Amino acid sequence: MIVIRVTPAAGLRQAFAAWAVQQRPKVRTVSSRSFAVPPKLFTALPEELLLGSYVDGHPYVPVPPEEEPEAPAVLPERECSGRCTGHLPDLPAEAYPPDAVLLDLVGAEAEPPHPPPADEPDSAPADTDPGTPGTACPEPECGRTFDTARGLATHARAHAKAAS
Repeated sequence: MIVIRVTPAAGLRQAFAAWAVQQRPKVRTVSSRSFAVPPKLFTALPEELLLGSYVDGHPYVPVPPEEEPEAPAVLPERECSGRCTGHLPDLPAEAYPPDAVLLDLVGAEAEPPHPPPADEPDSAPADTDPGTPGTACPEPECGRTFDTARGLATHARAHAKAAS
């Protein structure tokens, strides 16, 4: 059983002993001047009985009175002017450092944030993944068609080797 050994100050021994015998179970003595106080009872022990005492061989340090924590600064609530949308305004590009990576936070129903440049087609060909079967891929040099972009790329390397 874990106990806390309390040696009360000489002038408080009788008062401490009176408190100890009133507890259920009674607080036992460890020596002629020390008591074995269970942890649950130690927290209920009146602090005036501990002043000047030794607790587990160390002088008892009184708990300072609780100070009111400083209240955090709170801005006063304001009425909404009606212009509130719940979204922050967009920042100009100059507001970001040159190496900043902008995040695209776009909803599912919104338009893509960056439309493709005018000189590129609106959509990529369906056969961009090597090895994906689908539309035929004609080879520009000899006109042969391939089922996949991967097959076309392999054949193009043959033309490049023949040219070198």
